[in-house]
Amino acid sequence: MENIINNLRIMSDKVGDFTLVYLYHKDIKVGKMEYRVERTRYQGDVKILTSYTFTPEFTELFKDIEAPIAKLSDYVRTILV
Repeated sequence: MENIINNLRIMSDKVGDFTLVYLYHKDIKVGKMEYRVERTRYQGDVKILTSYTFTPEFTELFKDIEAPIAKLSDYVRTILV
């Protein structure tokens, strides 16, 4: 997973309460993740993954990794803060 993340470039775009994240692996666009910002009284702004799409080639890199979407989403959320 670290090898994938080290070669990952992230670009984001805010649209209202949504944040669109575009993923590039080795300078090739490989996916998109969409986050919704939920405002709560006690936690403040919470980013919730609402949808994602990946190319089949990028998905193939995750075939032996447990819970790859959760790990990738955690990584993306740390960058978006």
